[in-house]
Amino acid sequence: MARVFAHRFGDQLPDSDTGRRLLDIALVHIADSDRANPDKSVRDFADEWAPWLDDDEHEAMIDEAFNRRRRRKWKADALAAELELTFADRQQLKIVTIGAIDMNVDARTTRRRSRKNEGRAQRRHAKGAKPRCQSLAQTQPWKKLGIGRTTYFERKKAGILYDVRTVRTNTPPLVRSTVSAGKIDADDAMTREWNGALSTIARIIERQIQSAKRRAPLGRAARSKSQRKRIDEQCSFTRRLQTAD
Repeated sequence: MARVFAHRFGDQLPDSDTGRRLLDIALVHIADSDRANPDKSVRDFADEWAPWLDDDEHEAMIDEAFNRRRRRKWKADALAAELELTFADRQQLKIVTIGAIDMNVDARTTRRRSRKNEGRAQRRHAKGAKPRCQSLAQTQPWKKLGIGRTTYFERKKAGILYDVRTVRTNTPPLVRSTVSAGKIDADDAMTREWNGALSTIARIIERQIQSAKRRAPLGRAARSKSQRKRIDEQCSFTRRLQTAD
């Protein structure tokens, strides 16, 4: 409260009804505090902020403050209403124990929680963490690839994560190497690389098919629809790769 008084009035309160009302609020708070000598603290505060009080009024205000100290208390927002303290002044003066007339306690709690979450997010981002909006749970890349979530992680673990539709439509045909006049054609090296890569993919998928069959030994009828679809797709793709040559 002394910080608010100094911001508004300087080194002392005005000699008016407003000054007396604000001084009364401050004296009640000091009288109800856990200070070692509250009587001296109340008198010193009154002498500092209201030196224009005469002796009778000075003693009367001090006695009134001690008489009401147990019966008159203000909550944060109620005290802010008495002081007409805005949120901007509250922030400027770095006041945390008094509310604001233009932002109640719920709004301040929400704002404080939001700022705390933003600070945590910035610290996580500085350590290399990805934002939640960029997580796999939010982006769901398996949908773009046309596969299920389990298949996506299985292929990612095996190192063969690719778009099946892209491989089928954009892969160049498997062409045998051609030899002309004892010289290997310029495209032969690239063709061998494609042949080797696709053969490796076919072998890995074949191993996945065998593993899936072992996990579902009860036969085709007992397997789930999604599992049958995944196995059929892998078998078809493997056969295409094996016969493409």
